[in-house]
Amino acid sequence: MRIYRQGKRYTACVDAARALQVRSTLDERLSVAQLAEMDVFNEKDEQVGDVDRLAQGQDQRIYVLMTYRGPRWPANKQVAVPLDHMTLNHGKLLLPGVGEQDLLAMPAVPADGGMYRSLRATELVSVRSSAASPTGTGNIRRQP
Repeated sequence: MRIYRQGKRYTACVDAARALQVRSTLDERLSVAQLAEMDVFNEKDEQVGDVDRLAQGQDQRIYVLMTYRGPRWPANKQVAVPLDHMTLNHGKLLLPGVGEQDLLAMPAVPADGGMYRSLRATELVSVRSSAASPTGTGNIRRQP
């Protein structure tokens, strides 16, 4: 990191913060097997489900077939959520902006997968990373 002197103040280089910010918005490439072992969390850091498998839909999009385990659902329900609606944050798979009512309203995926084709465990998929990024720079004051 570069530090610049401006009079009696030292300022950290803005370029370093921008580089970190750009890197944090990149996609991470993970194998299907790595994702299949993850739990799914909401924005409140509550577990809302488990990833069963990843599959490709008839629209060629990648879907996470996850088992929803909500407090008001007496049995487990498997739903299909597009992978591009999820983010990865510090090793956790997040489903932002989707609440319990949304998951309850989603149609259940049949046990055989229905119209979804399961991906092989060795296939790689891209997951958007939402790791925290800096929003500004700090100043360091020089002691007299």
